[in-house]
Amino acid sequence: MSWGAIRRYHMETNGWKAIAYHLGFERIDGRYELLAGRPLTFSAAAAYQQRMNHIGIHVCFIGNFDDAPPTQEMLDFAAPHLASLCDLAGIQVDREHVIGHRAVAPYKSCPGRQFDMDAFVLQQQGEG
Repeated sequence: MSWGAIRRYHMETNGWKAIAYHLGFERIDGRYELLAGRPLTFSAAAAYQQRMNHIGIHVCFIGNFDDAPPTQEMLDFAAPHLASLCDLAGIQVDREHVIGHRAVAPYKSCPGRQFDMDAFVLQQQGEG
């Protein structure tokens, strides 16, 4: 799966105007990149549960993190980007405010069973 494949699916199959997420992280040509999706001022289409599409910043980490954990390189790249974005948006970086999709949709595993959200939040706080 790739950012481009997800974008095509969301736009062509679902008929949406853009990919569901505001941002994505993907390894491209041997390095991680931050990819733009919907403008941050637009509602997401990634998690309708508890009206989550209308609040927060929706991020997609490209990979299957049910089968294997994300690489430390991916987390090291993503953490400072998301921490600074949360700071700019006034979002507190803690386990109440930085959550995976599974926190509001327990039947989903997003971002994956092997994606340690607690450790990632600590990393964003500069403690990981």
